[in-house]
Amino acid sequence: MFRNQEIRKAAIDSLLEFVREQCSLAEDKVIYQPRLVDKYSFKSGISARTLNEYFDVLLGAGLIKNVMVGRYWRIGLPE
Repeated sequence: MFRNQEIRKAAIDSLLEFVREQCSLAEDKVIYQPRLVDKYSFKSGISARTLNEYFDVLLGAGLIKNVMVGRYWRIGLPE
């Protein structure tokens, strides 16, 4: 595996752990994606655009899911 791929995989794994942590703290176990992006971007220094690409990877792999809450989409964990 190339060095850049290793860095990207580590960043995605770290983002997944952050999502798990934040969802476990949330009352309804789901959280608004822009809020996750803001918090994690500030913490990690990764741009919001890159984080949204990482969210797409996690969604595609089935490691997180989109949940409709009211009129808004939220991020949650699959059961």
